[in-house]
Formats: sequence, structure tokens, C-alpha cells
Amino acid sequence: MGVEINVDAIPIEKTLEIIRKFGKQLPFATSKAINETAFIVQDKEVINIQEKFTTRTKWFKKRTRFGVNVKTSNKRNLIATIFSRAPWLKKQEEGGIKVHPKQTPIIKKKVLLMPEKSIRKEKSRLIPKRFQPAKLLADPKKNRVFFIDTPGGGLLLQRKGKGKSAKTKVLFFAEERAKVPPILKFEETGEKVVQKTYKKNFGKALAFAIRTAKGNIREDK
Repeated sequence: MGVEINVDAIPIEKTLEIIRKFGKQLPFATSKAINETAFIVQDKEVINIQEKFTTRTKWFKKRTRFGVNVKTSNKRNLIATIFSRAPWLKKQEEGGIKVHPKQTPIIKKKVLLMPEKSIRKEKSRLIPKRFQPAKLLADPKKNRVFFIDTPGGGLLLQRKGKGKSAKTKVLFFAEERAKVPPILKFEETGEKVVQKTYKKNFGKALAFAIRTAKGNIREDK
């Protein structure tokens, strides 16, 4: 999933006029402006994710596996892409129905396990390791967990204690599907930033390209 930025951000008539006057500097200036805009989009998308979701880890950060990253343009390919490889974001962008891809052990069907409120002490925290479904269901007998179906939905429970003092606690609610609303707006956010910033960035980049065309001035680092 990603957003692309290309030279079409400026009307064709204006582009042709610029080509006539500053054709030799145009590819460099365009690529520079596109990349500057792409990095602004990247920053905005990171903020957007933090505002839209409860982020319990730093997965969304730049230059991480699932983070918001940028593939920059160059003079021969005037397209930059802002993207994330996080597979779960596509559903958050488009909306739809979420189902589990695999059958859940002991439940013997595909379900989504939603933690009972007390399992996660704070909304921003991860589920403690001792309560993570994969760990519990890897050895149900040892972990003393079992599943029951009720008219209101399935429950994954755990026994604690022995004899008369034994107690049963609900750990997860099982749902076969969940509706996911399209709340991310990754593309919309990127497009708004492009419309707001690209022309200004292009003007600065072209001025720099013209000023340094003969190599008399170096770009500030």
C-alpha cells in the first residue's frame, strides 16, 4: 500500500513553459521537489497512524520493516512512493470484514480472539506473554484453558486454583468476523500534503537548480 508523487502535480501548461525556459535543469529540480514532498508526506503519515490507532509498539516508525518508508525518485524516474509493508493497514484503508486465516486450536474453527478487558491493564499496552493466545493454545492442558460456545458467542476460559477454591476466568471472546471501518485514509492524507506543498518545493528546487547549474554553488548539507 502506498502513495505515489509525480510531475503531474503541476498543470501541463505551466510545465511546458518551465521546460522552454529551464529545460536542462528541470529533471533535477523535479526529482528534488518530489523527494522533498515525499519526506513531508512520510512525516504526516506517521503522525496520522498515531492519531488513528492505539500503537502499542514502534512498528510504524521510519526505516523499519512495517514502518512508513519512501522510495525516492531520480532524474530518470520522476516518481516517489510512500508506502508501508504492514499487511493489516490495507484493511484499515479500504474497510471490510476481518476473518482469521487459520483454524484456532481447540476451538476447531476460524475465529478472532478479543481479549477480556482485564487482560490488558492499559489500552496502550500489549497483551502479557502469559496470556497470549498462541502460548496458551500450544498446550491447553498445561495452561488449563478450554473453549465453550454460548448464545452470545464463544469464550476462551482458564481455570485457576484447585478444589473448592478453583476459579474460572474469561480470557478471550471469540468472534468469527469483525467489521473494519476505513479509517486510515493513507492515500487521502498523502494527496492533501502533495497539493499543499509540492508547488512550493518545486519552486525552491528549480531556483536552486538554476543557481547551481554551472557548479558554482554547492547544496547545503
